[in-house]
Amino acid sequence: MLSSALSNDLMEIIFRFFGFVVRLRRDTDKQRVKSRLSISPSRPEVGPGAYGVAASPKEAMRNGRLQKMFRRFPWVSRGLAFWVLLALVWTGAPVRAAILYWDTNGAATGSANITTGTWGTSSFWNTDPTGEGNGAFQILTTALDDAVFSAGSNATGTNTITLSGPEVIRSLTFNNGTVILNGTASPSLTIGTGGITTGSSLNGNLTIGTSLANILLGGSQAWTNYSGKTLISRF
Repeated sequence: MLSSALSNDLMEIIFRFFGFVVRLRRDTDKQRVKSRLSISPSRPEVGPGAYGVAASPKEAMRNGRLQKMFRRFPWVSRGLAFWVLLALVWTGAPVRAAILYWDTNGAATGSANITTGTWGTSSFWNTDPTGEGNGAFQILTTALDDAVFSAGSNATGTNTITLSGPEVIRSLTFNNGTVILNGTASPSLTIGTGGITTGSSLNGNLTIGTSLANILLGGSQAWTNYSGKTLISRF
């Protein structure tokens, strides 16, 4: 399945790869011109401003064999570029996994005591476990992410989270409050191999409303209840 966007790290790798290919092809062309000039008695000596600057021994060792290969097999660079791009398109761009904490009070410590928000439209996922401003806030989650309710330890009230449309996550952990999951706009929740964990500090039951009808399992998983509370109830 194609990812929605390439990660910044992957984009940098792609740009560096193609930059390397371009530089190598340019150096190869320079080497060809230099070779033609060296055997032409009618052409003047090439000065330092053009191709007359000799490569250092280290650069020559680094580029010599590759330049020879590119001169003999000019299709190699094109072939490498094609297969790299094909692999990226076929597999989708790798997405960096993250632990995300539900945080409804911005850069203030923890999360709000009674939290409400919409998973899929509210920018309430924070990478900072304390709920402060040391992380980054985002709206969406991926199948590689782990979601924790909530940031910090002060969201001890009733926390209502509404899922908008289909959402995916690798695992869910409920540490604080009494959590209610609802849904809107044809909602569904796909849970990956990390499963569901309720922590010992959970204040109340985990409730999944009937408006969130589709709970899908994305793989074999274990659900663990450390809270002594009802793991899932419906209303």
